[in-house]
Parts: sequence; structure tokens; C-alpha cells
Amino acid sequence: METNEPPAAADLAYAQAVVSNTAAQLATLDEEIAQLKTRLKQREDERTVVAISHQRSLPIVSPLRRIPPEILSEIFVWTQPLPADLAGPPILTTRWLLSQVSRRWREIALSTPSLWSLVYVS
Repeated sequence: METNEPPAAADLAYAQAVVSNTAAQLATLDEEIAQLKTRLKQREDERTVVAISHQRSLPIVSPLRRIPPEILSEIFVWTQPLPADLAGPPILTTRWLLSQVSRRWREIALSTPSLWSLVYVS
């Protein structure tokens, strides 16, 4: 119907049928949408759990964990400032930071004598 005139009897029956059918279709679509939203929420929750597990697993397969202790020890030594670069005693040196990263790094840092050959005492 394209006018504001009251519908004729034949048109009224057709219009009522259209309204009835579209109302049923809307109800069906609303129900399907609600079910899909519920399923989407479930999938989002599942994704969150998997993402957390993934994030926790990443460090385990990090290539840094496979570096041999001798190589890490050498890298640690290269992180230290040269004596000529030191204007005064540093408050917090990298050797202390390296020993706080993990148990493995602490063991490597403590077993690397060249890291501890120059110690400032005030």
C-alpha cells in the first residue's frame, strides 16, 4: 500500500497476512539471533581460556631458553659498562638486574666471575 487511504477489504486481508507473516519471521529471527549471541558468548569465553593458555605457554618455547649457559654468560659480560665509562658507582648495575630475571639467569650470573670482578664499595 502506497497511500494513506483506508485499505479495501481485499487489500486489508492481504495486509493482515503480510503483517502476520512478517511478525512470525521477526520472532523466528529474534530467537535465532538470541541463540547465536549465546553461542558467540560461549565461543568468546572459550577463546579467552585458550588465549590465556597460549600466552602462558609462549615463554616455554622461547628460543632464549635454549641458549647455552656459556653463551648467556658471555652476553651478560658484554652488558657491563667499561670501567672508563663509569663516572661514579652506579646505583643499580646490570649484573644485579640480570640476576633477578629468573632462577637460571641468577645461577649463570652468579657463576660468571667476570661480572663480579669489579665491585663498588662506598
